[in-house]
Amino acid sequence: YDLPSALAALQQGETLEIVQAGEYTVQSINTPANTTIDAKVDGVVFNRTSTGYVSSTDVEGRTIKNITLNVGVAAEQFLHIANVVNCTFNGLFYPHGTVAFTGCTFNAPGYEYCMWTKGSDVTFKSCTFNTNGKAVNVYGTGTHTYEFDDCVFNATDIPSGIGKAAIFIK
Repeated sequence: YDLPSALAALQQGETLEIVQAGEYTVQSINTPANTTIDAKVDGVVFNRTSTGYVSSTDVEGRTIKNITLNVGVAAEQFLHIANVVNCTFNGLFYPHGTVAFTGCTFNAPGYEYCMWTKGSDVTFKSCTFNTNGKAVNVYGTGTHTYEFDDCVFNATDIPSGIGKAAIFIK
């Protein structure tokens, strides 16, 4: 399955349904407005090996569903996707713009945060954060909204003296 070509061919308003489980190397998800990428089977994994923008521009209505995104600890995994549903994030991400996460799981790498937000309006609904004591780092200037609704924060293996908050606001 040639996922990069399928992503490149996606037109405004279309949905790409992934029906074959597998691990795909995907460096970016730059799709037009009001597009959806929806994994219709379990086991669809996007592996990203570079830093930078997962999606580089704020585009109205861009949605991803039912996908695992692996990036590790690499810095600057910027995410410009409006709606993220039932996805699993393994690594450190930076949402930009207005982003709504619903039913997502975030697995922090080591003793890092799993999410840094700056200049974003972010909603987390029914999400789970698996960390070693710190989940979301909120920083930046201006007025922004961060909403956590019915979320679970699991912290394990916290070293003595670390004392990090699940949500840190700078």
